[in-house]
Amino acid sequence: MYVVIGIILIIVCTYPVLGKSFYNKNNVSGILFISNWYIMAYFLGKELPIIGAPVFAIVIGIILAFWKRPAHFDSGIKITGKKLLQAAIVLLGFEMNLDVLLLLLEINPVI
Repeated sequence: MYVVIGIILIIVCTYPVLGKSFYNKNNVSGILFISNWYIMAYFLGKELPIIGAPVFAIVIGIILAFWKRPAHFDSGIKITGKKLLQAAIVLLGFEMNLDVLLLLLEINPVI
């Protein structure tokens, strides 16, 4: 239930930024295909927090790159690899910077 709500919120929040071309019907099947694998990587990352979800997602992505898949997934996978991968890398970097900042504020609350 929470996963469905999360996906709906992501679509609603990113639609103005990514635009109509991202969410057209040719791309939806590939986006959902990648979303399923991301959800699996997320839960694997929860089970093994030392490794983390990003590492599992990268490994799954490498494995899927060599897997022959139906052609109707290709446009969604291609656009997901361009736009969402860039956004994920930026957010991952922001999360690391936020953790460091929170640690610094915990050590020295004057900052």
